[in-house]
Amino acid sequence: MKMNKEEGKKKFNKKKFMLFGLPILALVLVTAGLVGYLSNKVTADIEVTSPMVAGISLSGGNWGGAHFPTDDWDYVWETELSTLNIHGGETITLYTMSENIADVEIKGFEEAIVTNLDGLTCGDFESIIVRVDSIYGSLGYGTPKDVIALGACFVIDNNNIKLGSPDDSTWGAGEADVSEIVATFKTDATGTYTFSYRVIPAGL
Repeated sequence: MKMNKEEGKKKFNKKKFMLFGLPILALVLVTAGLVGYLSNKVTADIEVTSPMVAGISLSGGNWGGAHFPTDDWDYVWETELSTLNIHGGETITLYTMSENIADVEIKGFEEAIVTNLDGLTCGDFESIIVRVDSIYGSLGYGTPKDVIALGACFVIDNNNIKLGSPDDSTWGAGEADVSEIVATFKTDATGTYTFSYRVIPAGL
């Protein structure tokens, strides 16, 4: 059967429409698939500070054998002291404090160091009597010990010596300790002696 030009043109256009219609349908199916998403972002800042607090005092506050300082803890203890002027052969008494303010047990080393830039040895002292008392459980009041006589004075270098045991210590949650240090200088001792105290974490 012969067809005229108009009929042939209509059939050709119909085929063209169908061929171009299939890709359009496929494109719609693809864009209708699953789309990834992100939620909003939330943050929380957590500031971590040292679990140990250390202080030093020349007065000791209410402490000294009668009872332990508790209520006046904050204002008795200082982070540093001004220079105290004495002469060779005289005795000074100072106190150091360490408190575990965390809710967990803390292990560390107590570092009590004496420094003199003019040079020093353990022989600069006639004696250094140390007594450690603790507000924790039944530890109570300690026994005075002469670190010089016990050989518990260690030379670090020409300008620094360390007092006490090289063994680590343990502070229970909330434990607070006070050390009384009574140092008597030799008569020929001169210069500026700086006493420092801190707690170093075990493992460092």
